[in-house]
Amino acid sequence: MSGGWTGLAQDREQLRAAFDSYAAADVAAMLEALSPGAGATRRKAERIEHLMQLLTDSAFARRAVGALSPLGRRLLGALRRTGRTSIATLLLAGQGPGVNEVAVRGEVEALIKQGLLIVEGRETAGKVVLELSEPAAVLRWVWAPQAVLAALAGVNEELPPLQAESVEPPLVEVGSFAHLRRDLYLALRFLKATGLRLTRAGEPHRADLRKLHAALQPGQTLTRRDAGGAQLEGRLLFLLKLLDAAGLTEARDNELVAVDGADAFLAESDYAAAHRLFDAWLTLDWNEFRRLAHLVVEPWSYAGDGDVPPPERIAVARQAICAVLNVVPRGWVWVEEIAERLRQTDPEFLIPRVPEYPPNYYNYYNSYYGGYYGNRQVAEQMYYRGFARAELRSRDRRLRKDQDWNEVEGAFVAQVLGESLRWLGLIDAGYDRPDAQPDSDLPALVRLTELGVQLFQRTAPRAEPAPASALLVVQPNFEVLVLDALANLTLVARLDAFADTRSLDRAAVYHLSRASIVRGLEAGWTEDEIVTTLETASAAPLPQNVRQTLRDWAQEYERIHVYPDASLLEAPDAETLARWLAAPAFVDAVVRRLTPSAALIQGAAADRVGAWIEGQGTEVWSINYAQDPPQVLDLRGPDQVIVAREDDDPYLDYRLSRFADRQESGTPGLPPYSVLYTIAPATLARAKAAGLTVDQILSFLGYKARTGLSPDDTLTLRGWSGYYAPFRWAQVRAIELPPTANWGDLSRVKAIRPLILRILSASLALVSEEHWPRLEAALTLRGITLQPGFGSQPADDKRGAAQRAAASVGLATGREIAQAREASASRSGTGRGVALQHLSGRALCDFVEAALDNEQPLIIEYRKPSDRRSTRRVVEPRELEVRGGSYYLHAFCRTRQEDRVFRLNNIVGVAQAED
Repeated sequence: MSGGWTGLAQDREQLRAAFDSYAAADVAAMLEALSPGAGATRRKAERIEHLMQLLTDSAFARRAVGALSPLGRRLLGALRRTGRTSIATLLLAGQGPGVNEVAVRGEVEALIKQGLLIVEGRETAGKVVLELSEPAAVLRWVWAPQAVLAALAGVNEELPPLQAESVEPPLVEVGSFAHLRRDLYLALRFLKATGLRLTRAGEPHRADLRKLHAALQPGQTLTRRDAGGAQLEGRLLFLLKLLDAAGLTEARDNELVAVDGADAFLAESDYAAAHRLFDAWLTLDWNEFRRLAHLVVEPWSYAGDGDVPPPERIAVARQAICAVLNVVPRGWVWVEEIAERLRQTDPEFLIPRVPEYPPNYYNYYNSYYGGYYGNRQVAEQMYYRGFARAELRSRDRRLRKDQDWNEVEGAFVAQVLGESLRWLGLIDAGYDRPDAQPDSDLPALVRLTELGVQLFQRTAPRAEPAPASALLVVQPNFEVLVLDALANLTLVARLDAFADTRSLDRAAVYHLSRASIVRGLEAGWTEDEIVTTLETASAAPLPQNVRQTLRDWAQEYERIHVYPDASLLEAPDAETLARWLAAPAFVDAVVRRLTPSAALIQGAAADRVGAWIEGQGTEVWSINYAQDPPQVLDLRGPDQVIVAREDDDPYLDYRLSRFADRQESGTPGLPPYSVLYTIAPATLARAKAAGLTVDQILSFLGYKARTGLSPDDTLTLRGWSGYYAPFRWAQVRAIELPPTANWGDLSRVKAIRPLILRILSASLALVSEEHWPRLEAALTLRGITLQPGFGSQPADDKRGAAQRAAASVGLATGREIAQAREASASRSGTGRGVALQHLSGRALCDFVEAALDNEQPLIIEYRKPSDRRSTRRVVEPRELEVRGGSYYLHAFCRTRQEDRVFRLNNIVGVAQAED
């Protein structure tokens, strides 16, 4: 059943089908109520025809609606939007001061008996009985004839107007559209300069979100990894989604960037910009319902998400809230009154009261659930599905649709007003206590801002004052103060090209520096354009020292030119180059002549010029300095590097000369047509003084050498460079114990423990020369003899009978197999054999956060609920994320050799791993 009818004939057919499903006695009672004495001796079919004539007559409908009470008209008005609703919805909408559920139920019964409300029937459920005393009656659906709905338009059933409060709330959070435009401008500047990386799911990378968060606060930096976490999950994501919905950003190659022409948004008036952002918010992919702190969304097995509103329902609810804001007075208004107005006029603006199921569900329900069990089923349908109170200790976490409307739909209204519309700068939010937390608490009162009044109530935008003659001030210390930056974002965007931002709020502070001016010149600005911009906006000449310094910086820049795509052409002599440049092949190819024998050629013309020169019989050698070719030199020991003549180029010579000396050609033993570089401790000391480390040298040689570096070459070069601290030595004696003893037992003896210098293994230890006589005497005293020599001690056969039997046939025992597995697992780096701690909750989070701070790898034992066995892995933690009320660890898994995400609830054991 839809909310609209295409004509009188269709309306009559709908009524006929409905009355046919009624019991005959109910049809007779209805006709008697509408027209006394009309159906006294008629059959049911004749009474139905008479009812249809009355209810399709517009004049009769106007008289019937006009005779209703204000409550009756309001109940009919509650279904005007859809034309069809449930009795449960009407019972909720009708209640108010002095009107309880019993009174509303009586009014609904009267409307049904008068035919102004039609009760829907089910195809196989038997006759509809107009009896509403049973609890199951609230699940019934009702609708109104088209003529009755049309008659409501001419009857005044308006509720009393909302009243404004004169008392200022203890805490006010002002909605500032200027603040919003500033942040949107800074976000667009960030996206235009660097972009924001997107994950495979299309979500922004958290590291880039932190950078964007810092960019929105010029002059401030985040000090902790998790700093600004609430902003990252809240207002910052809201801004990004708002920019995307407003058409100011787009995704390119897994990056979110500002669209071309986004700067035009900065030149729009406040009203035009606010209207554009407001229209984008109405359908924004942003769920205010899921941001309610006192509710938690839970899985619902029977109907998807249950009653959790989907995005399209959120958009409809926003429209309903804005419709009430169109008529609110100026000043503070209670949020509870706004929500109450929605309950009375559109109680299902967010969540329907009664879910609809297919007809076969009702067949089963009517045939089995009758009487007591049917009422229990009705009571179950009166609960919200898919979410509950977040307080786990509450005795009753479930919420009822007929009693907890303010806690669900009312809280959603407060969330939309106090967060989204306040962020848009259209609402000021007031809280009922001074220590309230705007990020988690809901506002008690709201007030339209001046811009909100213009937008919601369609008042003419206030004429903006003409800008002052001076928009900025340039000070002799090179600081530029923009007087009203948020009203002149176009000027601010121009300053960004050649000045550094110090702060940006109502007033902005910029600084002119050599680097910032060079940045502007590289972007295409000229000295005259920079000076003109500053002098025009300041309505005064620049300070003399600033003007002269800008001229000096521009002249210094003009002496250095950067050509991003050019080729250097070097001829054998000046005459040859002059002859080449005069050829037609060089037309439009020469950038400039650098020296008598060298010229700069455009990169796009390099192939054409090279082909022409080779056509003249001259061989052309091409060197691409943008590439770094490997394997172009040979190592003859750690001290000699040989480069073939065809591989020798100026850049390679520069890099080798930083840590080696170039030898002239003709060196004895050198291959023909090659160059020799020698490395010595003095050349490595020179490189170290220049800031070049030995590891950088080894990396360079390993990449460039054809055969690579041997261990001896690496050791020698590191030794010559002073990489190693002095090796320490001392004269000691080594003592080896037989298999029947171990140094762990001997070290427990107080007389022997201080005489041991170092224990190397269970059977081997070192003793210094000065302690040797005392150790020898202590061992002799205990009946232990010492003999010179060093080698493997004979092992006693301590194996049992089973082990000896297994060894005789060449089989391994279970203990030997287990030991081999432990050794193999230890070598593979899986962490087997390491004792794990069984932590959970906060203790596990603290353990993982400590590993993140210390950049320490972890050994975890991981088991999903669906897996029968757990797996042990070595992971390198990257980030700890909270999603959906659970903690997730982003880490690199050494076992799988890829980035993985682990849910902390599935980690049954954890320990620190060695680096």
